[in-house]
Amino acid sequence: EEERQGRQQAIQQLEALLQKNDSFLSEERSLREEQYQVLGGRVSQVHGEVEDVRQRAREALGRCEELRSLQESLSQQKAERQAEASSVQLSLNELSLRIEQLQQALETSGRTVQQKWLELQQLVEEEAQLRQASDDELGRKQATNLEAIPKAMSAERHCREDALGKLEDMLRQEQADER
Repeated sequence: EEERQGRQQAIQQLEALLQKNDSFLSEERSLREEQYQVLGGRVSQVHGEVEDVRQRAREALGRCEELRSLQESLSQQKAERQAEASSVQLSLNELSLRIEQLQQALETSGRTVQQKWLELQQLVEEEAQLRQASDDELGRKQATNLEAIPKAMSAERHCREDALGKLEDMLRQEQADER
């Protein structure tokens, strides 16, 4: 009889222990399911952040393309201005030669022709100065634009690196939390 009661008690203890283990396993499963849901939410959030970084990268590339296009346009304008300046210089040289010929031919009427020649030369020099100033301004704008491209790319690279660093830190933290 005592042996039967001892077995009965052992069976009850085993059943209680099994029930306790089942309860513990159920709690553990619930906890893991919660963790998976939280992790899934976090992964979804990180995915959204990555998409945001991609969008900003696309926008930055678009801006770089715009700057490149502007730079090409400025280079073309500068080349056109240089061609115009060369043409003006050639015209100036031709005019100077022609004026010298006229000056020699009309040396007797001297002052009137000389005065007109000086006025014309002054106008040509002023035009050359205006064009040179315009070329200088164009050069400064082009230099400014050339400086802006690396700055924009560097800022975007830093933004991407920061976002990726945060993502890696969060994933490491979540892996550490799971352990």
